[in-house]
Amino acid sequence: MAEGVAVPGANFRAELAASRNLFRDRFAGLDDDAWRDLLIRSLREPRIDGLAFPRFPDPEVQTHIHGHAAETSLHEADSFYRYVKTATGFGNRPAEGRNFLDFGAGWGRISRLFLRDFDLSRMFGFEPNLAFCSLARELNPYMCFLHGDYRPDDTLPPDRFDLVVGGGDGAGCHRFGRNLIPQ
Repeated sequence: MAEGVAVPGANFRAELAASRNLFRDRFAGLDDDAWRDLLIRSLREPRIDGLAFPRFPDPEVQTHIHGHAAETSLHEADSFYRYVKTATGFGNRPAEGRNFLDFGAGWGRISRLFLRDFDLSRMFGFEPNLAFCSLARELNPYMCFLHGDYRPDDTLPPDRFDLVVGGGDGAGCHRFGRNLIPQ
């Protein structure tokens, strides 16, 4: 240690290192309705069955970003989650060992529904607005949120992601082909 420089103490939680996905370990047996209801419960109870869930931004921030907040926002995210599972067939095959990207992640609302599906080390959010990206990082320590340009570019590696979801107006989504792993 350099003189006068204190190294911050580690707040290491062994349970995080012992599992690829604590949410899958504890909640894989829930059907989609029960999983959605558990996420809604996490609005009021940030710790459920000993596991800290990602936090939520203030309702005003949520309303500013997508027009509503809290339970309404989670119901909308759940509808999108179910659509993706059906439209892509993702719900019919294990996501373990696969990579997930939420492009235009905002504060991480959509990503939450996928938390029990993918290994947490393989979940990424990409947010062009630095303030929203910083907020997502603060609220959800389980996945990696990246900041970059409003249109996908070389920031994201080619042939990396098995599933890419995106919000907003879809600008630049045609460029995601280089980021998806060929099926």
